[in-house]
Amino acid sequence: MLAQIDPSVDVRWEFGAPDPALPSDQFAVRWTGTIEPRFTERYTLSLPHVDDTARVLVDGAVVIDHPNLWSPSSSTVALVRGQRHDIVVEYSEAWGWAEIQLAWVSPSQPFEVVPSSQLAPAPKPPPQPALGPGGASAPSAACTVTQRAVWWNDDLTYWVFEPASPAPARAPVVVFDHGWMGNDPVHYAHWLDHLCRRGNIVIVPKYQNLLTLPIFFLPNAVWSVHDALGFLATPGHVQPQLELGMVVVGHSAGGIVAIDMADTWQANALPFPRALFAVEPGITPLAPLTGLDQIPPATPVTCLVGNEDTVVGRTACDVVFQRATQVRGKRYVWAFSDDHGTPGLVADHFAPSELTGYTDVLDFLLLWKIADAMRDCAFLGTSCNVDPTTLGSWSDGDPMVPATMTFDQARPYPAGSTAVGCSERWSFYLAQSRGFVATVSSPVRRSGSGVRGRGLRLADRSFPRAA
Repeated sequence: MLAQIDPSVDVRWEFGAPDPALPSDQFAVRWTGTIEPRFTERYTLSLPHVDDTARVLVDGAVVIDHPNLWSPSSSTVALVRGQRHDIVVEYSEAWGWAEIQLAWVSPSQPFEVVPSSQLAPAPKPPPQPALGPGGASAPSAACTVTQRAVWWNDDLTYWVFEPASPAPARAPVVVFDHGWMGNDPVHYAHWLDHLCRRGNIVIVPKYQNLLTLPIFFLPNAVWSVHDALGFLATPGHVQPQLELGMVVVGHSAGGIVAIDMADTWQANALPFPRALFAVEPGITPLAPLTGLDQIPPATPVTCLVGNEDTVVGRTACDVVFQRATQVRGKRYVWAFSDDHGTPGLVADHFAPSELTGYTDVLDFLLLWKIADAMRDCAFLGTSCNVDPTTLGSWSDGDPMVPATMTFDQARPYPAGSTAVGCSERWSFYLAQSRGFVATVSSPVRRSGSGVRGRGLRLADRSFPRAA
């Protein structure tokens, strides 16, 4: 993905591309920003020169949809003087000639290409903080990663991340259980590196392949943790501080594995679960939760739901809060999408992973911050009162949509959420040690301004801020 600022949408690449790194055919460009009219009246927005396809969205609504050379390339829209309206222009090139131009005209505005003076770049999200939970500062500058495997069962493969440069003599243990088929650390590369460099030994069990039955997820992960601890006990490695217990983090199917690890820690002779963070855990009849009555009462538990998680939604977090009544420190967190700026934040099921190779505010100011704070509180007695709901502000000063948090009870579903289990008409089957099945009416995804968040964009452009 390439990014740059253009003064306006008025480009003619002819038989070329926006950048030498892109092919001359089969590329896409997306401009995001705001448009400010000089008059309050209806404007005709048009694409007087466009080849091949394009869309224009104003304030989240599609005003021009030009999927082929014969489709309309203009439309009228009401604009208000002094108000910056969000605008998105999406362009794709199939083959041959490539150009696009955005123009406007109104009763008081002569026809012209929309000038740079009336365009401004979309707001940017805040950067990763330097200090504190979720921050970039860390005691180690690098990590040593070791992959371990057994020839007779690939599901028992695991990875060990040890802090290095400098390497401490001893470090606490974090077990990180990946999501369904995210069984390569590359899917969580930045998060794992962050956890490791902050002074943790991170154990990542593979625990599954495509054909692995879910009933083997937990025993495979438990085996890997035991073997990893034995491996770390050999000379030349950072020694695990097992007297401190462990922090368990899991996403999706790994969220269920993490919860079950905390519940069966005694039966499986695992280190004491000092904290549990389940991110969008996904429960099915084939991967049910255990009884949950053996999670230690003093173990802090945080369960997070993304408001656009249409894959697993809220069902498993609801089960945890209904069953684990003995746990005194349960937190139910909702994360929300925010498309005010670019890149937009999408709180869907894939937000914790790094399919596009980059991180955003939902990572370091929410997920990483929660995990860091729970680790610090469990092992050091610090950061116990960190507020995970505040995400800062966009570059234009507009506050980002905050997360919400309730204690020891599930939060009613937020208005407009498309997360599974958030329909007004839903029912569930819940039986001890059997799992949870939800029947949900088809959710409708809320409208947004074009392609958002982690979708692949070959070229992503904005506009310069007017002087």
